[in-house]
Amino acid sequence: MATDEAAGLAYVYHSHSAEFKPVISVVDLNAGEVDHLLRLPGANPGGSGRLFLSPDRAALYTLDASTRALLRVHVPDGAVDVSPIEMNDFALSADGSLLVALDEARVAGYAVADL
Repeated sequence: MATDEAAGLAYVYHSHSAEFKPVISVVDLNAGEVDHLLRLPGANPGGSGRLFLSPDRAALYTLDASTRALLRVHVPDGAVDVSPIEMNDFALSADGSLLVALDEARVAGYAVADL
């Protein structure tokens, strides 16, 4: 889950939706209800459930369960960019400029602007 306190929104990752695909629920915290869904690509439910919100609040980052690819979800329109980099887990730096990717054999850092 990731929260945008300034906008009063929470983003909740669901690994298995009614559509049998992973989705992100956008929750209006003031109204206490789901405002809309952001649909993720991939036919396999699952995933880490980890979400990171960029500091500018324009994008969410998560992993595709089936391909282990990083997904950048554009918050305003739900468009999804799929990175060719495979990883098992990741973290985003506090300023949003660096992504640290982990897999079985290594740890690597990537400039977010280059992904």
